[in-house]
Amino acid sequence: MNSRFHRFIHENYIWLAIIVTVCTIILVLFIAKDDRRQDYIITSIAGGGGLIYFFQKQKLEECKLFGDYFFRFNQEYLKQTEKLDRVFEKTKNGNRSRHGG
Repeated sequence: MNSRFHRFIHENYIWLAIIVTVCTIILVLFIAKDDRRQDYIITSIAGGGGLIYFFQKQKLEECKLFGDYFFRFNQEYLKQTEKLDRVFEKTKNGNRSRHGG
């Protein structure tokens, strides 16, 4: 998915859901028969709520995934840093003994 489109959706999902819901209700008022209008309006509102829930859930999952990756990368970085520190200390101590330092 295009990243600008993806960002736009995530920044404006509530407004998009409200617009879709309102447009659906307007369509229902013009198209539906009188005896079924109430049912369709309630369904439209529930659909708008479902859209908001869907986007919020997706956003939460992406945040959790990012947090998990961030934690893993930090753990790996710490492991590599410890190894590099040991090598550096060995090299530093080895150079002192050779140079009389």
